Amino acid sequence: MVENRISSKEIIKRALSLDNVKLVLLYDRYYVEFTDPDNVDLTGRPAQRHKISFLCARYLNRVLLSKSKIKAKPIPHLLRALSGIPLPPDLKIETQNQQFFINLARIVRNYNYYSLPGYLAASLDGEPHPTSLPWAEWVRVQHRKNLVPISTSRPKGISLRESKKYRISALSLEEKTSNAFELADEILQSIKAYRPILNKDFIEKTEDTLAKRKGQISSFSYVFFQWFIEYCRTGKKHNGKPFARKSLQTTMSLLYRPVISILGIKELHAIDSALINELIADIIDSRDGSAKSQWQFILYFKDFLSWSERHYPLPLIDWTLLELEDDNYRHVSSGLIFEDEYLTAVEFLVNSTDELADKAAVITILTYRFGLRFSEGAFLRRSDCFFDIETPYVHVKEYYKRTLKRPNSNRMVPAVFELTEMELRILKRSIALYDNDGISSSKATPLLFKNIAKNSLETKLSRISTLIKDALILATQRHYLSEHHLRHTFLTKLALVCSDTPLKRNTCFGELDIQKVRKTLLGDEEYRGLRETRSMARAMGHGYPKQTYKSYCHLTSIWTDELIKDYRVQQTKPLESAANVLQHLQAKGRIKPPEKKKLTPNEEFCRTLTLLNSVGQGNGLTETAQQLELDITRIEHLHQALRAIATKRFPQSEEPLKDYLNSIRPAAWASMINFSENAPIDDLINLEFDLSSFADRVSLRGHIFGKTEEEITSIVGLLKFLKIEPGQIKIYPAKAFDLDASTLLKEYALSIDENIQQDPFKFRNKDGDPVSPDTHLGFVMHRTKGIVRNSFALSIIITALVSLQSAT
Repeated sequence: MVENRISSKEIIKRALSLDNVKLVLLYDRYYVEFTDPDNVDLTGRPAQRHKISFLCARYLNRVLLSKSKIKAKPIPHLLRALSGIPLPPDLKIETQNQQFFINLARIVRNYNYYSLPGYLAASLDGEPHPTSLPWAEWVRVQHRKNLVPISTSRPKGISLRESKKYRISALSLEEKTSNAFELADEILQSIKAYRPILNKDFIEKTEDTLAKRKGQISSFSYVFFQWFIEYCRTGKKHNGKPFARKSLQTTMSLLYRPVISILGIKELHAIDSALINELIADIIDSRDGSAKSQWQFILYFKDFLSWSERHYPLPLIDWTLLELEDDNYRHVSSGLIFEDEYLTAVEFLVNSTDELADKAAVITILTYRFGLRFSEGAFLRRSDCFFDIETPYVHVKEYYKRTLKRPNSNRMVPAVFELTEMELRILKRSIALYDNDGISSSKATPLLFKNIAKNSLETKLSRISTLIKDALILATQRHYLSEHHLRHTFLTKLALVCSDTPLKRNTCFGELDIQKVRKTLLGDEEYRGLRETRSMARAMGHGYPKQTYKSYCHLTSIWTDELIKDYRVQQTKPLESAANVLQHLQAKGRIKPPEKKKLTPNEEFCRTLTLLNSVGQGNGLTETAQQLELDITRIEHLHQALRAIATKRFPQSEEPLKDYLNSIRPAAWASMINFSENAPIDDLINLEFDLSSFADRVSLRGHIFGKTEEEITSIVGLLKFLKIEPGQIKIYPAKAFDLDASTLLKEYALSIDENIQQDPFKFRNKDGDPVSPDTHLGFVMHRTKGIVRNSFALSIIITALVSLQSAT
C-alpha cells in the first residue's frame, strides 16, 4: 500500500477518471478501491481502500455500469446515476464539480460525513475494516493517521485472530434495538435538564452521544436520531425560537418506541418500497391513545419521514397511509386478535412445557371469551365459575383480599360467544385440578393459585403475562400485542354483533350466531336501542358506555370479506374507517345503503334525555345529537329553551345550563330514562293542550300553576302521563277559582283539602318581578315518591315534551 497520504486533488482526479475506481467484496463487506497502476507496492495492493455500506455499493455499482454515458457527459450523468438529481445544462463547470463532490461524499461512508468539498479527503480517508486487511496494512494505516514513521515489522506473539483489541463484533438486531432504546433513554434524561437558552449546548451533547453509539445501532435508528437533532436545531419555524422542554419531551416520547421497535430493526439497504409501507402501516396500527395523541403522532411521524426522504434514498412512500381526515386523525387500530390467531395462541400454550402454561391458557380463554381483565381472570375463585351449564358464566366480584379496579367491575358475565371443545376441556380441567387437590383452602383462594404462596404470586403472574404475550406474538407476528388486546377484541365483537352495518358478515372472528349472542346479552334478540351500549359496558365492567367506545371498541379496523374479494385491501391490512368501507361497498353496488329507521316517540324522548345528561357531563351538543341520530334543529330549539330556564335559576353562573343539568343526580337521570322507555308519549303528544307555558312555571318547591280551565286540563293530562297518584300530590284551589272546574279533577278529588288557604308561593313574570297568582291551581309533588323527584327534572321533561309536540 502507498505510504504517503493522497491529497484531495489526487482523489478528485481518480474519481473522475472512473477507470481507477473499483468495487470489491471482501469477507461479506463492500469496499471501494482507488487503484493506481503507476504507483503500487510490490504486492500490487490498491492505493486506497475504504469500507462502504451496501447502499453505497449499490449506487456506486450503478455508476460503474454506466461508464460510456458518464464519459460522454461526466457530471450530469454521474449525478443522475448517483442521486437522481438532474442539473441544468447551463450550469457552470465549477458548480457542477462542487455538486458532484457533495453527492459523492454523501454516498461514500454512508452519508454520515461532511459533504463539502473541503472535507472530501477526510470523508474518504476512513479507517479500513481491521479484520479484513493483513496486519501490516493495518499498522501502516494507523501510523499514517498519526504521522509517525512506518514500521512493517509484526510484533511477536500477537495474532490478529486471537486479539480482541481490533475486532469488531457483528451485533444482532436485538442488540442494536436494545442499544437504540438505551440511547433514547439517555436523550430523554438530558431533555429533563434542557433549557432553551442553552439549545446549542444540548444539540452538541446529543450529537456526541449519537456519535459514540453510531456503530451500535441500526442505520434506520441512526436516521431517526439525526432527524431529532435537526428538529431541535430548526426550532419553531415561524420565529426560529428553540422548542420548550416539554415540547421536545413529547416529541421524543411519542415517536421513539414505535419507530425503533419497528423501523429501527431494519437497515436502510434492506428496505424496499413494499416493506417500508408495510412497516409504516404497522407503526400506525400499533398506536393507541387519545385522539389528540394520535394527531400529534401523525404530524411528527410525517415530518420525520419527509426529512428522511430528502436526505436519504428511501423507497417510495405511500403518503395516503398518513392522511389526516378533516384535520384530525381517526385512530384505526389493528390490535385485534382474530379467531384463528387466538386458537393458535391457545394451542401454543397447551403444547408448552412451561409449568405455568396451563394457567396462562385459562386466563387467555377468560379474557377472549368473557372479556375479563388479566387480574380478574387470575384471581377468579372456584365458587365464581359455572362451566357445566348450558350457558357458562363467571361471577366477578370483590372480596376481602382483593379490590376490583372500579365498583362497576362487580358483575356476572355469560359466555355470549360459543366455546370450543378445547376451551371447555381446558376450563373444566382447571376446576378438576382444584377439586381433586385434597388440600383445604379458604373461600378467597384463587382457582388457579390454590397452592402458591402469596410472596411468590406476583412473580408467577408476571411470568404468565409474558407467556401469553409470547404466544400471541408467535400466532399473529405482531410484536406489540399483549393480553389486554384480547379484551379489546371481546368488546369489538360485541359491537359488531349490535351494529347495523354489513360488517357483521365478517368471518375473521369465526362464525357468530348473532341471534344467540343478542339473546344472551340483551335477553331479547329483536331489541334495538340504548340498552345495547349499556349492556356492553356492563359486560366490560365499565361505568358508562362512553368509556367503552372511547378506547376499547375498534370497529373501524374490521376486515370484511367484501373488500378482500374486491382487492381493495389485503387480508393483512386494516381499513381506514367504517365510513369509507360503506362508501366503497355502496359504490361497487355490493350493498344497498341502509334505510334510516324512523324513531318512535319513546325512543326519541329517551335519546333526548340521554343527550341532555351527556351535555351536562361536558360533551358537545351537536356531536352528541348526531351520534344519537336526533334532529339538530329541534335540539337547538330545546337547548335555547332550557338555557333560558337555567339562566333564571342560576343568574350568576357563567355556564347556567351545565350547572342546571348537573343539579340532577345520576339516580334521577336513570329513573327518567327508564321511565321514558314505556311511558305513553304518543297519547300525550297527540293531545290538543299546550305544555309550552308550563316549563318556566315549575317552582323550586315543585309547584305547577294553571290560571285557566284549559291550563288546568293540560296539567291533569301531564299528571296522568307522569302516573302521579292522588296520594302523591296536594291541590290548592284559589279563592276566586270557579269550583265547577274541579269536575276535571275527578281522579284527584280525594286529595283536595278545603281548609287549605291559598298557596303563598309567588312566581316570577318574564321581567323577573314576583307576582302572587290570582286564579290558579297548584300541584305540589312529594319528592320522595314518583318518577319525578325534583322541579329541575320536571322542567326538563316538560321542555322535552314540548319540543316533540312542536316537531309533530
